[in-house]
Amino acid sequence: MIRRNIDVTLGLVNGTIGQVTSVQRTVDGTDIEAIKMKLPSGNEYSIEQVTVKFQVMDSAFVFRKQFPISLSYGITIHKSQGLTLNNAVIDAGNHVFSCGQIYVVLSRVTSMDGVHWINYDPQSIKASEEAIVEYNRLKKLYKPVVPEIPIPKKRHQKRKDFVWITDTNIIDVQEMIQENTVKVHHNIKGLKNIDNVSCYANAIMQCIVHCALINRTLRNQKTSDALTRFITCYLQGESIDSFEIR
Repeated sequence: MIRRNIDVTLGLVNGTIGQVTSVQRTVDGTDIEAIKMKLPSGNEYSIEQVTVKFQVMDSAFVFRKQFPISLSYGITIHKSQGLTLNNAVIDAGNHVFSCGQIYVVLSRVTSMDGVHWINYDPQSIKASEEAIVEYNRLKKLYKPVVPEIPIPKKRHQKRKDFVWITDTNIIDVQEMIQENTVKVHHNIKGLKNIDNVSCYANAIMQCIVHCALINRTLRNQKTSDALTRFITCYLQGESIDSFEIR
């Protein structure tokens, strides 16, 4: 997608979507001086780098030179205004936040065959009541024979979005927790199950004494000699079971 107006007469304007077909390098081949882009019209044009000036503070400026294009596999509904698309994968779910957004995105596509929904929430399809009231007022003034636009009062049942992909932040947290959990599990010492019925008691005691705060508190209280011996042996890595505790 072109990110700024370059030449309106050629269609090289902000929001135009095209396909990069080739790059043109400098004579020595060390740098790219232009990118050739094919527009939906079929015409190809060379896009050169532009220099933009940013002010970061008083009397301090940054000059950035880059190609005024960006990937556009996915764009917002607002950014799609003015485009004509043959196909569009549309998310009309819970993230639609403004009246008329669904109309905007549906009117970008040239036919229903090109409309592909991934989420659909009936509550997201809404018109501005203020706009409808104004339409009806103007109709009464200038074309009273035209029926008024009704304002629907019934609210449709909300549908939750289908989660197509897990948020990267959630994945990062899950991987971090999983990594830490594996490390902790490796430090949990196994207990004997001599009588073949101590497995549940062993699991409970493992959870209790593996927590440093809990086992330290239990040792300091000294309420049970058997419990103190058990914790001491556990921390020292000795082969034990929870039969005496049980």
